[in-house]
Amino acid sequence: MEERDRENLKLFGHGALKMFVSLALAAAVGGFIYQQVVCSSSPAEVANENSPLELVQLALLLLSSLLAGIVAFRRREVREGYMLVSALLACMAIRECDSLFDRALFHGAWLPFALAVAIIAVAVALAHRRQALAGIAEIVRSRYYGLLCVGFSVIFVFSRILGYKKIWMTIYRDVCREEGAAWLHRVIKNISEEGTELFGYMLVFAWIVLTFKDALRKDSAGQG
Repeated sequence: MEERDRENLKLFGHGALKMFVSLALAAAVGGFIYQQVVCSSSPAEVANENSPLELVQLALLLLSSLLAGIVAFRRREVREGYMLVSALLACMAIRECDSLFDRALFHGAWLPFALAVAIIAVAVALAHRRQALAGIAEIVRSRYYGLLCVGFSVIFVFSRILGYKKIWMTIYRDVCREEGAAWLHRVIKNISEEGTELFGYMLVFAWIVLTFKDALRKDSAGQG
Protein backbone atom coordinates (compact mmCIF):
# COMPACT_ATOMS: atom_id res chain seq x y z
CA MET A 1 0.00 0.00 0.00
CA GLU A 2 1.37 3.41 -0.99
CA GLU A 3 2.01 6.13 1.56
CA ARG A 4 -0.81 8.26 0.17
CA ASP A 5 -3.26 5.37 0.45
CA ARG A 6 -2.25 4.78 4.06
CA GLU A 7 -2.71 8.47 4.84
CA ASN A 8 -6.17 8.47 3.21
CA LEU A 9 -7.12 5.34 5.13
CA LYS A 10 -6.00 6.98 8.36
CA LEU A 11 -8.05 10.08 7.57
CA PHE A 12 -11.04 7.88 6.77
CA GLY A 13 -10.69 6.22 10.16
CA HIS A 14 -10.51 9.57 11.95
CA GLY A 15 -13.50 10.84 10.02
CA ALA A 16 -15.53 7.73 10.79
CA LEU A 17 -14.65 8.04 14.48
CA LYS A 18 -15.73 11.70 14.57
CA MET A 19 -18.99 10.81 12.83
CA PHE A 20 -19.62 8.03 15.36
CA VAL A 21 -18.94 10.38 18.28
CA SER A 22 -21.31 12.98 16.80
CA LEU A 23 -24.07 10.41 16.31
CA ALA A 24 -23.48 8.99 19.79
CA LEU A 25 -23.71 12.50 21.26
CA ALA A 26 -27.01 13.17 19.49
CA ALA A 27 -28.31 9.75 20.52
CA ALA A 28 -27.34 10.35 24.15
CA VAL A 29 -29.23 13.65 24.25
CA GLY A 30 -32.23 12.21 22.43
CA GLY A 31 -32.24 9.13 24.62
CA PHE A 32 -32.08 11.23 27.77
CA ILE A 33 -35.06 13.32 26.66
CA TYR A 34 -36.96 10.19 25.63
CA GLN A 35 -36.29 8.59 29.02
CA GLN A 36 -37.34 11.73 30.87
CA VAL A 37 -40.64 11.99 28.97
CA VAL A 38 -41.70 8.37 28.47
CA CYS A 39 -40.47 6.97 31.79
CA SER A 40 -41.49 9.94 33.91
CA SER A 41 -44.45 9.72 36.23
CA SER A 42 -45.24 13.32 35.33
CA PRO A 43 -44.15 14.20 31.77
CA ALA A 44 -45.57 17.71 32.17
CA GLU A 45 -42.80 18.44 34.70
CA VAL A 46 -39.92 17.34 32.45
CA ALA A 47 -39.01 20.84 31.22
CA ASN A 48 -39.89 22.69 34.43
CA GLU A 49 -37.38 24.49 36.63
CA ASN A 50 -35.22 22.13 38.73
CA SER A 51 -36.05 19.17 36.49
CA PRO A 52 -33.19 16.78 35.57
CA LEU A 53 -33.15 18.26 32.05
CA GLU A 54 -32.65 21.79 33.39
CA LEU A 55 -30.06 20.62 35.90
CA VAL A 56 -28.03 18.89 33.17
CA GLN A 57 -28.15 22.10 31.12
CA LEU A 58 -26.87 24.07 34.10
CA ALA A 59 -24.12 21.54 34.82
CA LEU A 60 -22.88 21.67 31.21
CA LEU A 61 -22.82 25.47 31.27
CA LEU A 62 -20.93 25.60 34.56
CA LEU A 63 -18.39 23.00 33.42
CA SER A 64 -17.91 24.81 30.10
CA SER A 65 -17.38 28.13 31.89
CA LEU A 66 -14.94 26.51 34.33
CA LEU A 67 -12.87 24.90 31.56
CA ALA A 68 -12.71 28.16 29.61
CA GLY A 69 -11.59 29.85 32.83
CA ILE A 70 -8.84 27.27 33.34
CA VAL A 71 -7.60 27.82 29.78
CA ALA A 72 -7.53 31.58 30.49
CA PHE A 73 -5.63 31.02 33.74
CA ARG A 74 -3.01 28.75 32.16
CA ARG A 75 -2.36 30.81 29.01
CA ARG A 76 -1.53 34.40 29.84
CA GLU A 77 -0.96 35.49 26.23
CA VAL A 78 -4.63 34.84 25.33
CA ARG A 79 -6.14 35.07 28.81
CA GLU A 80 -8.70 37.83 28.35
CA GLY A 81 -10.15 36.25 25.19
CA TYR A 82 -11.00 33.03 27.00
CA MET A 83 -12.15 35.03 30.02
CA LEU A 84 -14.80 36.62 27.80
CA VAL A 85 -16.01 33.18 26.74
CA SER A 86 -16.01 31.98 30.35
CA ALA A 87 -17.98 35.06 31.42
CA LEU A 88 -20.52 34.61 28.62
CA LEU A 89 -21.13 31.01 29.66
CA ALA A 90 -21.34 32.07 33.30
CA CYS A 91 -24.00 34.66 32.40
CA MET A 92 -25.94 31.96 30.56
CA ALA A 93 -25.72 29.76 33.66
CA ILE A 94 -27.00 32.61 35.84
CA ARG A 95 -29.91 33.03 33.44
CA GLU A 96 -30.73 29.33 33.77
CA CYS A 97 -31.03 29.90 37.54
CA ASP A 98 -33.61 32.67 37.15
CA SER A 99 -36.28 30.87 39.19
CA LEU A 100 -33.82 30.38 42.06
CA PHE A 101 -32.99 34.09 42.06
CA ASP A 102 -36.71 34.93 41.83
CA ARG A 103 -37.50 32.87 44.93
CA ALA A 104 -34.46 33.99 46.92
CA LEU A 105 -34.58 37.70 46.05
CA PHE A 106 -37.06 39.19 43.59
CA HIS A 107 -38.38 38.67 40.08
CA GLY A 108 -35.63 39.28 37.54
CA ALA A 109 -32.89 39.26 40.19
CA TRP A 110 -30.65 37.18 37.90
CA LEU A 111 -30.13 40.17 35.58
CA PRO A 112 -28.00 42.36 37.88
CA PHE A 113 -25.70 39.42 38.64
CA ALA A 114 -25.31 38.54 34.96
CA LEU A 115 -24.69 42.20 34.08
CA ALA A 116 -22.05 42.46 36.81
CA VAL A 117 -20.17 39.44 35.43
CA ALA A 118 -20.43 40.77 31.86
CA ILE A 119 -19.30 44.30 32.77
CA ILE A 120 -16.30 43.06 34.75
CA ALA A 121 -15.24 40.71 31.93
CA VAL A 122 -15.57 43.42 29.27
CA ALA A 123 -13.72 45.96 31.42
CA VAL A 124 -10.82 43.56 31.96
CA ALA A 125 -10.75 42.71 28.25
CA LEU A 126 -10.64 46.39 27.31
CA ALA A 127 -7.79 46.94 29.75
CA HIS A 128 -5.85 44.10 28.08
CA ARG A 129 -6.94 44.49 24.48
CA ARG A 130 -3.98 42.69 22.96
CA GLN A 131 -4.50 39.48 24.94
CA ALA A 132 -8.27 39.68 24.42
CA LEU A 133 -7.92 40.01 20.65
CA ALA A 134 -5.26 37.28 20.57
CA GLY A 135 -7.58 34.94 22.47
CA ILE A 136 -10.57 35.68 20.26
CA ALA A 137 -8.42 35.25 17.14
CA GLU A 138 -7.18 31.88 18.42
CA ILE A 139 -10.75 30.74 19.07
CA VAL A 140 -11.90 31.78 15.59
CA ARG A 141 -8.92 30.12 13.90
CA SER A 142 -9.41 26.90 15.84
CA ARG A 143 -10.60 23.85 13.89
CA TYR A 144 -13.31 23.48 16.54
CA TYR A 145 -14.77 26.96 16.04
CA GLY A 146 -17.53 25.63 13.77
CA LEU A 147 -18.73 23.46 16.64
CA LEU A 148 -19.07 26.53 18.85
CA CYS A 149 -20.97 28.40 16.11
CA VAL A 150 -23.42 25.53 15.66
CA GLY A 151 -23.89 25.18 19.42
CA PHE A 152 -24.67 28.87 19.89
CA SER A 153 -26.95 28.85 16.83
CA VAL A 154 -28.97 26.00 18.31
CA ILE A 155 -29.13 27.65 21.75
CA PHE A 156 -29.87 31.25 20.81
CA VAL A 157 -31.83 30.88 17.55
CA PHE A 158 -33.19 27.45 16.67
CA SER A 159 -34.40 26.44 20.13
CA ARG A 160 -36.07 29.85 20.56
CA ILE A 161 -37.89 29.58 17.23
CA LEU A 162 -38.95 26.03 18.08
CA GLY A 163 -40.18 27.32 21.43
CA TYR A 164 -42.60 29.86 20.01
CA LYS A 165 -46.03 29.26 21.49
CA LYS A 166 -47.80 30.14 18.23
CA ILE A 167 -46.21 27.22 16.39
CA TRP A 168 -47.50 24.65 18.84
CA MET A 169 -50.91 26.25 19.30
CA THR A 170 -51.37 26.26 15.53
CA ILE A 171 -50.51 22.57 15.36
CA TYR A 172 -52.74 21.81 18.32
CA ARG A 173 -55.73 23.67 16.87
CA ASP A 174 -55.26 21.98 13.52
CA VAL A 175 -55.17 18.53 15.09
CA CYS A 176 -57.80 18.98 17.80
CA ARG A 177 -59.97 21.63 16.12
CA GLU A 178 -60.59 23.29 19.46
CA GLU A 179 -59.09 25.74 21.92
CA GLY A 180 -59.26 23.49 25.01
CA ALA A 181 -56.44 22.17 27.15
CA ALA A 182 -54.39 25.34 26.74
CA TRP A 183 -51.72 23.91 29.04
CA LEU A 184 -50.83 21.29 26.41
CA HIS A 185 -49.02 23.69 24.11
CA ARG A 186 -46.75 24.85 26.94
CA VAL A 187 -45.76 21.32 27.89
CA ILE A 188 -44.97 20.34 24.29
CA LYS A 189 -43.14 23.52 23.39
CA ASN A 190 -41.11 23.49 26.62
CA ILE A 191 -39.94 19.93 26.05
CA SER A 192 -39.03 20.71 22.43
CA GLU A 193 -37.27 23.96 23.26
CA GLU A 194 -35.37 22.73 26.30
CA GLY A 195 -34.39 19.48 24.60
CA THR A 196 -32.99 21.33 21.60
CA GLU A 197 -31.26 23.78 23.91
CA LEU A 198 -29.65 20.90 25.78
CA PHE A 199 -28.19 19.62 22.51
CA GLY A 200 -26.72 23.07 21.89
CA TYR A 201 -25.14 23.07 25.34
CA MET A 202 -23.65 19.67 24.60
CA LEU A 203 -22.08 21.05 21.41
CA VAL A 204 -20.59 24.01 23.26
CA PHE A 205 -19.31 21.69 26.00
CA ALA A 206 -17.70 19.44 23.35
CA TRP A 207 -16.02 22.51 21.87
CA ILE A 208 -14.53 23.67 25.18
CA VAL A 209 -13.31 20.15 26.05
CA LEU A 210 -11.49 19.90 22.70
CA THR A 211 -10.12 23.43 23.07
CA PHE A 212 -9.04 22.68 26.63
CA LYS A 213 -7.17 19.60 25.41
CA ASP A 214 -5.38 21.65 22.74
CA ALA A 215 -4.51 24.35 25.27
CA LEU A 216 -2.91 21.81 27.60
CA ARG A 217 -0.92 20.39 24.69
CA LYS A 218 0.32 23.86 23.71
CA ASP A 219 1.13 24.63 27.34
CA SER A 220 3.15 21.43 27.68
CA ALA A 221 4.98 22.14 24.42
CA GLY A 222 5.81 25.67 25.60
CA GLN A 223 7.23 24.41 28.88
CA GLY A 224 9.23 21.77 27.04
